[in-house]
Amino acid sequence: MIGLQLYYPDQDLFEINRLLERFSQLGKPIHITELGVSSSTQKDESSYFLEPTGLWRSPWSETIQADWIEQFYTICYSKNYIEAISWWDLADGGSFMPYGGLLNRDLTPKLGYDRLKELLKQWNH
Repeated sequence: MIGLQLYYPDQDLFEINRLLERFSQLGKPIHITELGVSSSTQKDESSYFLEPTGLWRSPWSETIQADWIEQFYTICYSKNYIEAISWWDLADGGSFMPYGGLLNRDLTPKLGYDRLKELLKQWNH
């Protein structure tokens, strides 16, 4: 098994796809063991990285995070050698990436959580 941590929020998804394809040539199942992108451009004193890194299309927002999540998971779902994906921060507040959770600090779902939930429902019909 190959474990990958993917904290490249500013990297083009084509590049991430190429990275996955290169690792697939080793003939081992792949687990994305850590993954996350921000949902805000604001500084977050409670996260490991105080400020969001990178830029993907536009400044980070819940919509941009949700779009990134949808596209990333869709790419991964299309590859039979990817067996698992672990989003690192479930909720904001003491997270690794600033505002990198799928839930807000009060545990209400963000748009990215809802979008991922809908994708999983479609794929597991």
